[in-house]
Amino acid sequence: MTVQYYREQPDARQEPQVDMFTLDDGEEELQVPVLPADARNLTYDMLLGDTKKKPRQFHLPYLEGITHLMMNKKKLSSVIQLTAQNEVKTLLGQYCPKLTHIFLQENYLSYVGSVAFKGCKNILQINLFNNNILKMDCFDDCQKL
Repeated sequence: MTVQYYREQPDARQEPQVDMFTLDDGEEELQVPVLPADARNLTYDMLLGDTKKKPRQFHLPYLEGITHLMMNKKKLSSVIQLTAQNEVKTLLGQYCPKLTHIFLQENYLSYVGSVAFKGCKNILQINLFNNNILKMDCFDDCQKL
């Protein structure tokens, strides 16, 4: 599970602050850079984009038909969501089963875990360049990648 940090750097001239967290398996520690204050998680509304202005009955058919998703430069720190009960919600696999291409470049991603693309069996291309990725173990369900 990822841990988000939403603190600003006190002074841009100083060395970047680094926080530590332990992954669920308890075996490995990663140094995760402190994220800018404007970092955010991927949300259902972000997936909908301008379609969220349409009546609710159009939302699911729209999401289920998406094949290409442009999420570059969205200040994302995570592509999953945690519910109020701390359960992981995989938005991409749950709502976008036909997704083939996803563009996540130029965000704040540092750890892309195994549930990030769970259920995304049709993924052909994932663009992750220009992020702060330290670890990835997310491609188990991406059979066509």
